[in-house]
Amino acid sequence: MVALGPDIMLVGGFYHGNTQILFLKETKYNRIFRFPASTITALAYHEQINHLFIGDSGGYLHIYKVTILSKQIEFASVKNIKAHDCRINDLVVTEKANLVTSCSEDGTLSLFNCYSGI
Repeated sequence: MVALGPDIMLVGGFYHGNTQILFLKETKYNRIFRFPASTITALAYHEQINHLFIGDSGGYLHIYKVTILSKQIEFASVKNIKAHDCRINDLVVTEKANLVTSCSEDGTLSLFNCYSGI
């Protein structure tokens, strides 16, 4: 689960890239969004640059630009990276350094620049 703002949560962990968007104060706007990913295993959000990082069971790191307009959320794909040989277990964003760290069942850690994904 990751917060996209004070009243908006994104919940992953569903098969076929399904993610639940929860509006905490106005639940009538809650919905399911499907990302082109296998099972989502990790989520992280960089609030300053509005980038969402998704790790999946295939070892891919997906980066999306997030735009929040009132009760509408838009996701634009920035980059997809084969980060690991198997499932990504966790993602951590370090905003001051603009880094996202991923860890995997393959026993490795990877660091990526939040802007470029490299």
